Amino acid sequence: MRGIAILVGTVALLTGVAAALAQAGSTSGSASNTRIIKAKIVAESFVRSDVDTPPKGPSEGDYYVFHDRLEDMHGARAGLTDGQCTAVAIENKTTRYQCLVIETLPHGTLIHDGIFIVNTVSRFSIIGGTGEYLGAGGEAIFAPPFIEFHLSH
Repeated sequence: MRGIAILVGTVALLTGVAAALAQAGSTSGSASNTRIIKAKIVAESFVRSDVDTPPKGPSEGDYYVFHDRLEDMHGARAGLTDGQCTAVAIENKTTRYQCLVIETLPHGTLIHDGIFIVNTVSRFSIIGGTGEYLGAGGEAIFAPPFIEFHLSH
């Protein structure tokens, strides 16, 4: 009789642990909870200013500021992208930029930060947002001229 009570107690305990793990898994940042927004950056649609800091010519510390239009995947206006990218390393004619970018979308803003290298796919951390995107996290994937936001809350 005592053995049956221990067995029943163990099964109940394991069932409770399994239920807790299942609940934790369903509320974590799994891929199924990710919201994806896709857009196209219309480069040179507004403003780009390059700033050459001393020494003259390409060097760490040079930066550019941009303000471009965003379109959805059907070509309709979707918002604006504004940011600044600063050269942090130049090696073998390849420049690594650290960029802080703000996308202004119809229902709020998204802010992301990360390393950009020309002619590559760059991944940025989404570090916040406003409006509909308040508390957003996730990843912004920039494959010029397209940007894709994988949002998690």
